[in-house]
This record gives sequence, C-alpha cells and structure tokens, in this order.
Amino acid sequence: MGDIRMIVVKIELFSAITGKEKDLGTVVIDNIAGTGSLADYRCRAYPKGAIGRVGGGWKLPANAKPHRIAYVYGHARLKEPVGNLVAKAFKELGYGS
Repeated sequence: MGDIRMIVVKIELFSAITGKEKDLGTVVIDNIAGTGSLADYRCRAYPKGAIGRVGGGWKLPANAKPHRIAYVYGHARLKEPVGNLVAKAFKELGYGS
C-alpha cells in the first residue's frame, strides 16, 4: 500500500432517506512538477472502495487502478484557491460540462 501525500477528494452519498453513507469514488490529485508559483498535477479517479483510511492517512493498495487519468498543467498554486485546482481536475477528468 502506498501513502497518499496530496489532495484526496472522497465522493460520498449521505442518503436523506435511509441515513446510510455510500462511497461513490475518490479523486487523487498529486503534484508532479513545479514548486514555485506554477505547478503541474496528475489527477486520478478511482472507483468506490479503491482507497481506504488507515491510521492517520489514506492508503492506496498497490493493485488499485484508476478508471480515469488526466493532468492539470500550469496551475497558479500560490494565487488560486485549492478549489480551483479541484475544479480543473474534475474538468480534465471529463466530469461536468
């Protein structure tokens, strides 16, 4: 299992009808280049149950395979809020319109 050291976006459904929680998937965004004002990121979307929480962090099993991979290039990491990076990641992964 590998540690995940960047941004983890868990997508969960909290049913108002049943009160149950359901894991729908996870998106992992990690820095692949750049440490100054601009940076490049790899974005991976995993199906439900692929990533688990162990101790104080998230664990990615060695056999976990993302069903989508995309990249965000030239993100102004010091000027833009992290939500902008997440929105760009989802767009590049093909989610939304």
